[in-house]
Formats: sequence, C-alpha cells, structure tokens
Amino acid sequence: MATKGFHRVKPSPPLTELQQFASWFNQDWKLLFPDFHSGALLYSKNLTQERRKALSNLLRQFLDENANKSEADLKILWLKLGAQGWQANLNIRRALEDFCRMFETHSVT
Repeated sequence: MATKGFHRVKPSPPLTELQQFASWFNQDWKLLFPDFHSGALLYSKNLTQERRKALSNLLRQFLDENANKSEADLKILWLKLGAQGWQANLNIRRALEDFCRMFETHSVT
C-alpha cells in the first residue's frame, strides 16, 4: 500500500575539499576576514596536512581544467563550487594560484 504525499529525501553527496573551501567565502565573508588572502590563510590553518594537500591538488586541477576560461567565466565556475562572492579588486586566477602555493607550503604551527 503506497502512502500518499510521502516523499523520500535523497541525501546530497558530501562536498569536496574544493567545494568546502569555496563555500567558506559566503555572503558574510567581509565580516569574517578583511580580504580573501586572509580568509584562505585562516581556512588553511584549520586543515590537517592531508586535507590541505587534497585541497591544493583539487584547486590546481580546477585551474588546469579552466586555463582557457576568461576571468568572468572563472568567477562563474567559482560561484558554482559554492562561493557566494569574490573580492572585487582581486584577479581570480592569480589569487587561486596564490592559494595553491599557500596550501602546498603552509605548515601547521
């Protein structure tokens, strides 16, 4: 016997490290940290070395896969990952490359 009006909720798959990082830059990011570099550093400090390496690899892959995209297109893809904004005066490609380097070299202190 079928139950009318019963809907089964299908759980969403877990977010990737890159989606979690992008989501860190939510609508209130300006209240949480002064700029994206500070936000990325703060985020990085809360990751294990293994998670930081995974994030760096995923971010590098994202940049490589979208190497021919314009700044505007790259921002759209960033938002699709879960971010809710981007720092207006910041070149997205250069900043994401900076973040990759930061994640690769940052050590837990």
